[in-house]
Amino acid sequence: MKRMLLVAMLLIFPFVNLNAESMIWKVEKGSEVVYIGGTVHLLRKSDYPLPEEFLTAFTNADILVLETDIGELKSPEVQQKIMAGATYPSGEGLDQILSKEAYDALAEYCQQNGLPVAAMNQFKPSLVSLTILGLELQKLGLSMEFGMDTYFYQRAVGEGKDLLYIETIDEQIAYILAMGEGQESEYMLKSLSDLHKMPEELEDMIQYWKTGDDDKMGNLLLAGVREDHPEIYESLFKERNERWLPEIEALFLTEEDELVLVGAGHLVGEDGIIDMLKERGYSVEKFE
Repeated sequence: MKRMLLVAMLLIFPFVNLNAESMIWKVEKGSEVVYIGGTVHLLRKSDYPLPEEFLTAFTNADILVLETDIGELKSPEVQQKIMAGATYPSGEGLDQILSKEAYDALAEYCQQNGLPVAAMNQFKPSLVSLTILGLELQKLGLSMEFGMDTYFYQRAVGEGKDLLYIETIDEQIAYILAMGEGQESEYMLKSLSDLHKMPEELEDMIQYWKTGDDDKMGNLLLAGVREDHPEIYESLFKERNERWLPEIEALFLTEEDELVLVGAGHLVGEDGIIDMLKERGYSVEKFE
């Protein structure tokens, strides 16, 4: 069964088995410990409380390591930079870039949801697809306000816990804006066609994440993207994981214990960070 591109991009994961494992690992090298957890970037209020293993790891850790600086990401300056990078120059637009089939599909979605398609015309497919995704997730009650990254970031700031980041804001923006480049029509059509499957697959994802089912999570998040959009899989997952690995390994050289929180799609699967660490000889086990 092919899986949804939009869900994989989102990495969102209400049923909780309180006796099951969670998607968090304790990684050791000698006496050094790093906790590595897969996050859900957007959640619902009803998805709380979070699994106890995440809360315990946060308490045990001296430093919280996130993908990027969430506080800076929300700043007006960064939002303006994203908008500028995702806007076509004057005289260009989606009506010229997309095929007739793709543009008509976008126009139909906009009409059904009370949106003027003209308002989308100047923006690149990457931003349009994320805007549509945000609207659909809002209907399902999901919000970044309840996302795990936001929760732990706010706790770290409030408790004075040190923060580190794996990527810069500019690196994250570049990945976002590159989605669908060179295959704009196919990317838009796939994004729109995935929407009807989103509610059911989100429920599956939440369950797999809560119960720590790595294999099912990997298949749900990554199999379809790897098959249908290999260039996105390479750039957003495989290549980034390879770049992140040295950053994570460097944490074992410090005296402090760290909690690393990244999107769950980066940890599972054959190209995931957890398997990479195992192959390099680290002691890796689910944290309970």
